[in-house]
Amino acid sequence: MSYFDQIDNIENLNWQQCAVQLNDKLGVSLVWTPKDFQEFEKQKKKRVENVRKTKRDILQSK
Repeated sequence: MSYFDQIDNIENLNWQQCAVQLNDKLGVSLVWTPKDFQEFEKQKKKRVENVRKTKRDILQSK
């Protein structure tokens, strides 16, 4: 499990806002590496797709 899985509304955050949430919520202060940026973008994209899928499923069920 990634730290990024535990961030609320990651799809609406930039990396700086995400860093603040990681620090506030989990007490984690990352020194961001290129791999961390890639993981952040990957998790953000995944969450956006999940939100779209959920909205689509809700609309189709009506």
